[in-house]
Amino acid sequence: MKDNNDELVARFLQSRCKEIEDNGFSERVIRNLPERRLDISRILNFICFAICAFLFIKFDGFIIIFEFVSELFAAKSHILSQDINYNSLFIAFGVLLCIGIERICSLKW
Repeated sequence: MKDNNDELVARFLQSRCKEIEDNGFSERVIRNLPERRLDISRILNFICFAICAFLFIKFDGFIIIFEFVSELFAAKSHILSQDINYNSLFIAFGVLLCIGIERICSLKW
């Protein structure tokens, strides 16, 4: 039954598929696409990338990013260490412990 339905759908789609008559216009348009400009664009993109990479390395971009991330991490960890609510931490630990025990007990041995 399913094969018959697939066959009917395929025949229906084939009957609805109409090809557009072409008098050569599409070939002329495709032939005249600006592919040469694309090559120049790729060359300019590569040159810009090379200049940016050189400047990034020259001005120690890796060190600047590393220092920024480490300072950000240190500041956030310092703020979090000051705002610790031990009651909430104890409750969260208890909930996680209960969930873990429940998962372990639900395993079929």
